[in-house]
Amino acid sequence: MWFLILLFILFITVYRYLTKSYEFWEKRGVPSPPVSLLFGNMADVLFLRKSQGQLYAQVYTDYPNLRYVGFYKIREPAIVMRDAALIKKMLVKDFSSFHDNDFYIDEKIDPIFGKNPFSLKGDKWKYSRNQLTPCFTIKKLKAMFPLVNEVGKKAINYLNNADLQEIEAKELSVKYTVDVVVSCIFGIEGNSFEKNPGELQKMRAKIFTVSSVSALKHILEFSIPFLGRLFKLKFFPDEVVDYFRIVIIKSLKYREENNIVRGDFLDNMKELAIKLGSNNFTIEDMVAHAGGMFSDGSETSAIGISFILYELALNREAQDKLRACIDGILLKNKGEFTYENITGLQYLDGVFKEGLRLHPPFPYLAKVCTKDFKLPSPFYGDDSSYVEIKKGLPVFVPTYAIHRDSKYYTNPDKFEPGRYCENENNLFFSFGEGPRLCLGETFANMQVKTFIAYIIANFEIRLNKKTTLPLKIDPQYFLLKASDGIWLNLYKRN
Repeated sequence: MWFLILLFILFITVYRYLTKSYEFWEKRGVPSPPVSLLFGNMADVLFLRKSQGQLYAQVYTDYPNLRYVGFYKIREPAIVMRDAALIKKMLVKDFSSFHDNDFYIDEKIDPIFGKNPFSLKGDKWKYSRNQLTPCFTIKKLKAMFPLVNEVGKKAINYLNNADLQEIEAKELSVKYTVDVVVSCIFGIEGNSFEKNPGELQKMRAKIFTVSSVSALKHILEFSIPFLGRLFKLKFFPDEVVDYFRIVIIKSLKYREENNIVRGDFLDNMKELAIKLGSNNFTIEDMVAHAGGMFSDGSETSAIGISFILYELALNREAQDKLRACIDGILLKNKGEFTYENITGLQYLDGVFKEGLRLHPPFPYLAKVCTKDFKLPSPFYGDDSSYVEIKKGLPVFVPTYAIHRDSKYYTNPDKFEPGRYCENENNLFFSFGEGPRLCLGETFANMQVKTFIAYIIANFEIRLNKKTTLPLKIDPQYFLLKASDGIWLNLYKRN
């Protein structure tokens, strides 16, 4: 009898402990989705039924009449934002209260990703960003454009000579993006368009393998950091880090011995090391920044390109209009692309932004409250009350869902590049917002537009019947990815 009583008391105590944190939002009058006992609102993510981007988009859709929604990241209270004006205010005007990303990487365990500006906090982030900002000026990008342009020509040569009945857009795009970033970072040939691509594609695959194991690894490392530390998880495998280190050391030595200046990212980092001193900017810092640019510039850019090609294949009128614009600039410049005519082509800019609006490679922003902050009431029409959130509370911005909300866009699910040419006041969170806007945005802009321009100038693109419509998004990947691929037919122009 006493045993049963003690067992009952123990059960009540454990149950109370597990459920107490789930009263957080109810006590503050903030609606939140129903929770599961052990997983809060994260069960679908932890069991790989949805990606985090899909989960936050679902929460956004389920609560259309709120400014924001309460959420439980396992047992930790968090917020999913809905109101765009409030989001912009938090990320721009109130940046000091939300200046960090909600990613906790232990630099001792993962020193490479831990030094990436994306994961750095506070003053460390500010110092790192100030170091790297000079690498992405217009002058520096213009110096790198010939390297990007050369890879674009190699891609077209590959497609002209390959007997391809069909091609998967992401597989094609990643050949291009890897060769661009390794040329601009390390000053070496990626050889991705050769029969034997070599080590660099293998290194990329080691970082971005899509599987249930890698999905759980990323969830633990990024969203449940104490487990990430316990299992000593790393975003960059040691083999990849060692490879990058060797390539950088060899490239620096070769350039020094042969008095070579390429004007690329490695030259920029070398200048930075000279300016700051080798003790303040080491080889390991170079490896960290090179690794960040490699991962961002190869994977996220390739995803963006693949979805833009998909939309152009699906929307013949937009494709034809873009082709006419590209033909026009080639006619004026003796058949050559330049930094100016690529980045200055308005309709191409609209295609770029519209593709990334509909398909943001990183489908949500993860921020964290860095200073106690008062939010207005979650209910529209109530402007007199507020909800106080404390330092450390995670804040999620469901970019994918916001970009498809009819409240902010006319015909939100339709691919309309002209909306950006007509100076509509459209939101665009694909690269973030405010002072923490993605540092590589200008490089990605040049890189992606150049490849799109080369493809459209040389081919007409159509969807292959292997492409599943509507596209299915892979729930096991932390980035936005079509689970069955995007298959295209490319037809040479006469």
